[in-house]
This record gives sequence, C-alpha cells and structure tokens, in this order.
Amino acid sequence: MQLNKKNERIAQLEEELELLVQERTNELATSNKELILINEELDSYKTLLEEMLQKLDNANKEQAVVNKKLEATIEELHEKNTQLATEITARMEVMKRLEDSESKLRNLFEQSFEGIVIIDNDGRVIEWSPGQERIMGISRSEALGEYCWETCRKVVSDEVADKIRYFVNLTYLKVQEKSGSMEFVVNLPGEIERHIESTLFKIKQENNYFIGMICHDVTEQKLTDMELELYRTQLEQMVEQKTEELSRAKEKAEESDRLKSAFLANMSHEIRTPLNGIVGITQLLDSDSLASNERKEYINLINSCSSQLLTLINDIIVLSKIEANQMIINPVSVQINSFMEEMLLLFETYIQTHNKEQIKLILDRSEFIDNHIVQVDSTRLHQVLTNLINNAVKFTNKGHIRFGYRQLSPDKLEFFVEDTGIGLSPENMEIVFERFRQVGLTDNRQYEGAGLGLSISRSLVQMMGGEMWVESTEGKGSTFCFTVGYPPTSPPTNSWNRDGYTRQAVAVR
Repeated sequence: MQLNKKNERIAQLEEELELLVQERTNELATSNKELILINEELDSYKTLLEEMLQKLDNANKEQAVVNKKLEATIEELHEKNTQLATEITARMEVMKRLEDSESKLRNLFEQSFEGIVIIDNDGRVIEWSPGQERIMGISRSEALGEYCWETCRKVVSDEVADKIRYFVNLTYLKVQEKSGSMEFVVNLPGEIERHIESTLFKIKQENNYFIGMICHDVTEQKLTDMELELYRTQLEQMVEQKTEELSRAKEKAEESDRLKSAFLANMSHEIRTPLNGIVGITQLLDSDSLASNERKEYINLINSCSSQLLTLINDIIVLSKIEANQMIINPVSVQINSFMEEMLLLFETYIQTHNKEQIKLILDRSEFIDNHIVQVDSTRLHQVLTNLINNAVKFTNKGHIRFGYRQLSPDKLEFFVEDTGIGLSPENMEIVFERFRQVGLTDNRQYEGAGLGLSISRSLVQMMGGEMWVESTEGKGSTFCFTVGYPPTSPPTNSWNRDGYTRQAVAVR
C-alpha cells in the first residue's frame, strides 16, 4: 500500500518535474530568442559605432583642414585689422573735414542771402533758413514741422500754394534727381509784391529722400524787366507813331506835290485868263471905229481883269509872307459897325456887277453894339471877310448870304458868313482849309480860283488870336465862322473913315 503511495508520489513528482522541465525549456527557448535579438542589435550597434568612428575620423580630418583655413583666416583678419585701423584713421580725418565742411555749409545756410528750405518725404519743413525768413516774412519756428505749401499759403494765393504742393510731390516722385523751377508772387503787408523764383531738387541721404528748395527774390529784376518792357513798348509805339507820321508826311508830301502841280497848272490858267483878256481888249481899244460906250465897256473889262490879276498876286505875296513868318499884324482902332456897313455896300456892288441879283445879301445887325470900337488889323480883317463873302457869292446861285458879328466876351468877337449855296460834304469839310484845295479839283472846274483864300484866311485869323471853322450841309449851304481877339480900347475922337479905306474890286478866289 505504501509502495503504491510512493509510486504515485514518484509518478506525481515525475509529472511535476516534466512540467518544470517543460517550463524551463520553454523559458530557455524564449531567452535564446531574446539573446538572438540582442546579438542582432549588438551587431547593428557595432556597425553604427564603426560608421560613427569612420565619420569621426573624417571629421577629424576635416577639422584639420578647417584649422588650417582658420589659421589663414586669422592671419587675413590680422591684416584686415591693420588695414581697418589705417582706414579708421583716414575716416577720422575725413570726418573732421566733413565736420569742417558741415560747419561751413551751416554758416552758408545761416548767412545765405537766398532762401533755403529742406522738406521731408511727407512735405513737412525740417529746415527754414534765415534768408527764407526774410524773403517769405515767416519765422523758422512757424515753418518747422508744417507742410511747406500750407506755410507758404499765409503769404501767397491758394493757387500758388497748390502749385507748390504739386511741384514738391512731382519732384519727390521723380526717379532721377532732376530739378524743377517755378515763379510766384509773395504779398507781405505794407510792401510791394515780391516776385520769387524757386528751384526744387531731390536730395538722397542713405536710404532717405528729401526735397530741397532754393528761393531767390527777383523783384528788382522783375521791376527792371517791366521798366525795360515798358520802355520797349513805348519805343515800339514811338517807332510806330513816327513810322505812321512819316507815312502820313510822305502821303501829305505826295499830296502836296500833286496839289502844287495842280496849283501851278491852275495858276497858269488863272494868270493867263486875265492877261489874255487885257491883251485882247487892249488890241480892240486900238481900233478907231469903237463907239464911246464900247470903249468904256472894254476899259471896265480891263480894270476887272487887272483887279483879278492883282488880287491873285496879292494872295501869293500874302501866302509867301505867312510861310516866311514875315506877316505883321498892325492893330488899329476900328468902328466895327461902320466897317460891316462898308462890307455890305462893297458886296452889293459886287453882286450887281456879277449878275447875281437873285442872291439876297443880308447884314445881320441883331447883335451889333452901338459905337463899338475895337483894336484889330482892319486890312487883314477886311481880307478875311472879303474871302469868305466872295466864296459865298461864288458858290451860291439863289437864296441869301447873311453875315455879321456877335460879341463872345469883352475881348473877343465872332464873325460869321452864312450862305445857301452848294454846301460841303463831310470829307471836303476836313480839307477845305488846306492850301491849294478846292472842292472838285480838276483841270476843268465849274468854279474858278486858286484854292488859297480859305487857307490864307485861317492863317490870318490865327495870327490875330482867333480860330476859324465851318458848319455845312451838302446841297443846303455853309456857315463859316471865325473869332478875333482884341484888347479893350476907348472910342477914338474920329469915327471910321470910309473915304480913307481903299476900295478894290473883289475878284473870284
């Protein structure tokens, strides 16, 4: 029984031993596998270590090369340090010179007569020189930090301020540092306008850009230019005026030459006509068969032609004296009313002898002053009135001729001769007083005359201190007026001496 128990125990132990062996075998198998893995890992570590050792060896070799290069670099740095020290010394000298230059520039900036402004890239003022203060009338403290154009707007127009802003921006935007210029006017209280010429340019400092503006006061130059322009304009006007005067003088000379030629031709006719009459009638008088009444008529014709020729010669002499300034005015005491009555009688006879009885000759006495005595040259006054009344008779075929005088002031009389003749056109009124001028100047004229009467009359009136003019309507008649100045005088003892006045036959002019 016990043996069975032992055998059972032994069997049980063998089973347990087999189990333990089996477990141990399994553990050993597992450990072997792990050991194999560890060996494999160790092999990889060994390979990696060998690679690292190889790399370290390569690195050592490279370090040796780098060390050599580093030694070369250190030597190069040493040389560069030496050069840098030399360069620093040189730069210090340059900096010293720059400081001196900057000091000079600052002095130039401070003392420059021109205005200098520095503007940043926003358009604000960072420098405003004393010259600019003087030119613009704006202090540096007022300008610094402000927009340049807004600062200038205080003394310039809005249009100019906007223009300054435009030029500042345009100058800043330019790629190249090209300068631009502009002109504007500054208005300071109590001063004349200042004309400013401004130049803008771009300034580069390291990586920053600034705008420089130099202002120059050109007011005096502008004023001088304006004066020169005024003188030039005046000179041009004078040249134009002189040219025009010379042109008119040339035209007048040409016209005068033409008129003188026509005058000479006319004078030849005017002189030959009475001379031919005198010569022809003188030959007729030589006939013994003439009746006494025919002889008397011929003698009257000779007297008329002689008087006409004498009047023409007298006009030429008077004209020559006037041109030579040899005409002398001799005032005498004249009883003007009697003088005018004498003119009336003289021309009543003239009208009858020239078959112009259809014309009514009127002496206007409405403004006569009783016993009015004046100091005038009676001969020249008679000559002027004779020319005017003579012309009125010549150019009037019907109607009336009215003449007279009126007192304008205590020392001035106005005479007038009015007719209802052919009258004058406006253009003829402009030239009627010129020498050798006649209305409708042709070789074959309806009205004879030398064209001297009115010119001589006006000259005589001017010499007597008066003036002459005409009022006329073409086809309705004319009124010639003239004034005569005279000093006050006392009535003379003797009145106007009619018999003392030399009567002459009135000839057509």
